[in-house]
Amino acid sequence: MVLVNGWCSSGKLREAQQFLEEMINKGFNPSVRRRDLMIEGLLNAGYLESAKKMVIKITKEGFVPDVNTFNSLMEAVCKVGEVGRIDEAFRLLHNAIEDGHRPFPSLYGPRIKGCMRGQFDDAFCFFGEMKVKGHPPNRPVYTMLITMCGRGGRYAEAANYLV
Repeated sequence: MVLVNGWCSSGKLREAQQFLEEMINKGFNPSVRRRDLMIEGLLNAGYLESAKKMVIKITKEGFVPDVNTFNSLMEAVCKVGEVGRIDEAFRLLHNAIEDGHRPFPSLYGPRIKGCMRGQFDDAFCFFGEMKVKGHPPNRPVYTMLITMCGRGGRYAEAANYLV
């Protein structure tokens, strides 16, 4: 797996993917974390759709994506910041919850950050859901909300999030 890590780090995703598939064909089943490295490599190179296809493929093979898988995907989806992509991130979050992953600030943070281009209602919805699910927001989440409110001229609302 050192080779896969090295290839992913240096952007040689084709080599890493071929090697990973060859290993699987020979009966070696890499852990979800090893597969996460490949997914992260695809995402870092900007291949969001390929990464999503890989997640679907490993799920069909019986592997359950972990929190890191969902977090990487959601972060990549939210970096784009398009309204449809934010909805997609919301679906990914719910998929993670349905798969038994307990939502925590690092799963909500990227969605809130993705809303920073003025999608206040979505950001506040994620923030509210976080609290309802019993996860007290952390400093980075509050910072994102305050920054977003400030950039949008919503100074009174920003003051509400000062802890």
